[in-house]
Amino acid sequence: MKKIAWIDTIRIMAALMVIFAHYFMCAGFKDSSPYLHYALSYDVAIIGVALFLAMSGYLIPASLKRAPSLGKFYVRKFIRIVAPFTMSYLALTAALAPVALFSEEIFNLLPIFNPLRGGDFSAIILGMFPVDFNAAVFFGVTVYIFVGEWFMATILWLYLLAPLLNYFAVRRPLISLAASIVVSCAAFYATQGVIFDPWSLFVVRVPEFLFGMILFLHRERLKKFQPQLVIGSSIFLAANLIYFVATFKLETGMFFSASPASFALTLPAIYLLFTFAEMLDKFRLKIFERLNSLCADSYVAMIIQHVIIHLFALAIAFETLDAFGQFVVLLLIIVTTFAAARLINKFSF
Repeated sequence: MKKIAWIDTIRIMAALMVIFAHYFMCAGFKDSSPYLHYALSYDVAIIGVALFLAMSGYLIPASLKRAPSLGKFYVRKFIRIVAPFTMSYLALTAALAPVALFSEEIFNLLPIFNPLRGGDFSAIILGMFPVDFNAAVFFGVTVYIFVGEWFMATILWLYLLAPLLNYFAVRRPLISLAASIVVSCAAFYATQGVIFDPWSLFVVRVPEFLFGMILFLHRERLKKFQPQLVIGSSIFLAANLIYFVATFKLETGMFFSASPASFALTLPAIYLLFTFAEMLDKFRLKIFERLNSLCADSYVAMIIQHVIIHLFALAIAFETLDAFGQFVVLLLIIVTTFAAARLINKFSF
């Protein structure tokens, strides 16, 4: 199968959304502009992660078809997720460890120094592999944000389920999607108060991944109804946006809660953004070609962006910046993140 250029656009879009969201999660924005803080952070992150999951699902059927065997499919996907993750961890640790000798904040950030802070070695090991919040807490590590995102671990579990999901997506797409939403809701609400973060459980995030698979497997059939689907998705998305914003309360901290309720936002948004990116690709605009050129570094950029943003946050009081200053700092973070990702890719792989 030839390379799908617009999927690269989706990949970059998801990476930028995650960077954008985590930038506005910084404490300065929460104190100075709470409404913007919640609207531009957690809610953008929900869509960015959903895009990443759906994009991964979209590519799965072709990957399964190309793989010589199921075992090789699993090995290939495991290496593609874990190798960049571990190498990013080692590269950032090597770069920041000398600085940590002179900075208490960075010293406290690095998992490698966890034993010196009274902890054990589990934080060091967990930092080298994609592990979700719940597994980290199980091992006694409550703060382990150094590299990566919890959804890298979620992707590994979803890849494990991919052949089964692909089977049902081919034969019963609508029934399987509806069933996945029911299972997601049941798993989320059954584990609330029991585990640290039910929203990061892979079984809860199956619908977005499966939706991506369905969009690929049934793309020709869906194109016949594209105008109706675009209009219907737009109306449904707009109605949900109006409802969520109208019922927003500052004390809840989010417009769209991190729960299965947000599928009302993410699934129509995924379809519309996929359709929009595919349409734009037909025009071969230079700006999108240049944007897509960053795709090779986007995965590592998503892995390391938390650290880059945290380092900026240590030195900048965001609440003192005007709108132009906030934009400049965001641009610096994006440039720094992708530059660091390119260096890691160049010297590590």
